[in-house]
Amino acid sequence: QADTWNTKASYSQADVSVLSETISAVLGLYNARTTGLDGNFTSLGFTFDPGDVYFTTEYTKLEVEDAVVDADAIYATVGYRIGRLMPTLTYAMTESQDDELRSLQAAADASTGGSLAALASVGADGNAASATNPSLAALASIFQGEQNRNTTRIGLGMRYDMSPGTALKVQYDIIEVDAAAGMFESIGWATANAGGTAPDSTNILTISIDTVF
Repeated sequence: QADTWNTKASYSQADVSVLSETISAVLGLYNARTTGLDGNFTSLGFTFDPGDVYFTTEYTKLEVEDAVVDADAIYATVGYRIGRLMPTLTYAMTESQDDELRSLQAAADASTGGSLAALASVGADGNAASATNPSLAALASIFQGEQNRNTTRIGLGMRYDMSPGTALKVQYDIIEVDAAAGMFESIGWATANAGGTAPDSTNILTISIDTVF
């Protein structure tokens, strides 16, 4: 760390358990464990702030055993101070790294002897799939939508320092996802995706006041 820049790094490990009954049930399709999973989280960050110019970036990596998502994420923000104003530009992305573990073929290999046809015709209760008894393939697709992610975000922001310790922030984010729920509410997105109506982009306007006591 110096007057104009600083770095940070962290690493943590934990035993991970899946609390959601729905996700636990779907993980059974993959013969995946739901408790006692080894998980680790790594974070590396850097900030450069000599005065007028501002730059910050951070990279994170999440890894969990079995079919629970492993994901990499990174963001970078650059800004330039003009008096009390500072316009900013942010680019961020997050992407799962183990989508193949949640593929329909992986579910079929673990549940129906490799048969995709059986995965599509057998329901959650073991009987024939129907409108009220979703197929194993449908459950696996919802799980993919919940866990898989490939999201990019571009943010245009403006910060106004109202007083020492208080700032007004306005940011407009352009978010796009590719074939997964990304930053959207996952179960709702996956359900809509099954019907071909899931969104693949959205724009968000955020206005906030930050205060340091």
